[in-house]
Amino acid sequence: MKLSDMRIPFRKRIRAEDSVLTHRTPHRTTARLEHRAATAVLLLATFILVPAMPARAQAAAGADKVITAEGIAAIEKGDIPGARDRALDDALRKAVEQAVGTLIESETMVQNYKVLSDSIYSQTKGFVRTYNIVSEKQEGPLYQVTVAATVAVGDVQSDLQSLGLLIQRMRKPRVIVMIPEDNVHDSGWWSHWAGNIGMVEAEMIKALKAREFTVMDALTVRKSIDKEAALKALEGDAAAAGRIALQAGAEVLITGQAVAQPAGNIAGSQMHSYQASVTARAVKADTGEILATASGSGRAAHLNSTAGGNEALKQAAGMLSGDLIRQITTQWAKEASGTRILALSVSGISKDLVDDLAVEMKATVRGVTEVFQREYADGVARLDVDFKGDAELLSKSLRGFAVGGGKLEISATTANKIDARFVPGS
Repeated sequence: MKLSDMRIPFRKRIRAEDSVLTHRTPHRTTARLEHRAATAVLLLATFILVPAMPARAQAAAGADKVITAEGIAAIEKGDIPGARDRALDDALRKAVEQAVGTLIESETMVQNYKVLSDSIYSQTKGFVRTYNIVSEKQEGPLYQVTVAATVAVGDVQSDLQSLGLLIQRMRKPRVIVMIPEDNVHDSGWWSHWAGNIGMVEAEMIKALKAREFTVMDALTVRKSIDKEAALKALEGDAAAAGRIALQAGAEVLITGQAVAQPAGNIAGSQMHSYQASVTARAVKADTGEILATASGSGRAAHLNSTAGGNEALKQAAGMLSGDLIRQITTQWAKEASGTRILALSVSGISKDLVDDLAVEMKATVRGVTEVFQREYADGVARLDVDFKGDAELLSKSLRGFAVGGGKLEISATTANKIDARFVPGS
């Protein structure tokens, strides 16, 4: 409602009541009029200073939205199941689009279409709580699916409920944080870091837990890892970082370095200035793939050097944590709603059969969009599979997968990697 719409009836009400007040005593009339005038000013100020609740806030304060949407996809090369999957994705995306359309003004949608497409529409499944297929049918070369979807509105980074759904879709990856403070080359660094949680780690863990991440206890791991292995991981060796995370039973390792140092005296006082810088990266434990990288800086003044350094480190960690978590959740949202790269290792297979395996997987395994051959050595093939789903789903599809007169047997599966061996036919 516009402010001008509010003024007219309010003024009429004041005038009507004023006409009644004129029959009372002058003192009471004046007091009452002053009270009414003050109330009018207060209400008008409220409408001026506190605008209508933004549409996004209204949605956050309300319930989830149940939206009916229809999706359509073309049937390519007779692949009806594939067309059904695409039609379902189209329906869910349209459900989210409708929800977004009720949250923001149409002008904003037009001006920020690219941003919305990248940050919201691409995260479709991260925002859909549940859905029911109302109807589905094939009409000539098209497949049509209608869904009733319960959409959890809100930004995936700020809305804890939506973020919780996203993390659940990613099978709740466990995270371990290992960021030593000060200069890693200082003498005595290892003995101190191995038995203590620093300011940066504490702030990072706090931020992760506030966003419903599952965080592992780093102190337990540090007691059993080798110093050289830890140094390699902290200096940027993704493979070493992955091995440490796997040893801890985590799917993601956040590691880096934090340094706090004096920045000079503050003129005219006994205070000293301190500055800090923190760098960190998040790595997938099983593949060594980097999920995110971020940095932060902080500055503080204090009489005590330890307290000043800690305050600067805390500021830097706060800056870094938000950026790193945003990057991680953005990547997870893309993987949850689209495809992700999964590492597949197959032992006991010939080079010729690797080519056949790649072709057959792409042609027959539902959800596989591309297969990339990365390495072949000593009878072991390493491939990257662009797959719409997680490693558990792909491993189920590959159990007993027939190729070249033999079949695949799955020996191990992690969050992003599958180990298999080729068994020749008898």
